[in-house]
Amino acid sequence: GFDPSDIRVLSGYTDVGEYNNGKATRENLEATLRELSETVGENDDLLFYITNHGAEEYLFGGESTVTLDGGVLTASELNGLFAGIKANYVTGVFSQCLPGEFLDYFSRGERIAISASKGNKFSFDGSFSKAFFGCVGGVSYTGVGIEADLNKDGRVSIEEVFNCAVENDENTNPNGYDIGKETPQLHWQNADPKQLYLR
Repeated sequence: GFDPSDIRVLSGYTDVGEYNNGKATRENLEATLRELSETVGENDDLLFYITNHGAEEYLFGGESTVTLDGGVLTASELNGLFAGIKANYVTGVFSQCLPGEFLDYFSRGERIAISASKGNKFSFDGSFSKAFFGCVGGVSYTGVGIEADLNKDGRVSIEEVFNCAVENDENTNPNGYDIGKETPQLHWQNADPKQLYLR
């Protein structure tokens, strides 16, 4: 689980309850990640979630971007912002369309990248995000219980949360055959999502 005092939220909305650390601007994101680079240690695990509109510049020789409040952020820029964070492992969840290079950059080393869609595909209506966080917390956004401990060992791994989210995303098709369906992805290099736990 997560201690509420450890949660940071940047949002384009004004009403996000008690978790409101400012607008989702580049400046606030940079400041938050600088703070985390000073407070997150080698025994800590970090879950990072970002969503908004993803852009397809990389399809035309450019780089994947995600829209922030008042600008855009490229995949390489986000990768650079995480350079100072010395966590045990970092899981990044990318809910925007066309995540492309965010998956490539973010799955290197001791990091895991999860996305609502393949690099060149679209995501829809936040349905993967709702399913993912329902599986993290054990309760869907409609208040129905969700069991993510798929192997019944009393813990919930990142891989189990991902598989639970795919199963509970009403708008998913991991193979990407159907038009209008999300294609969730799980990428990693050194960090094993079977052996790392969210609760």
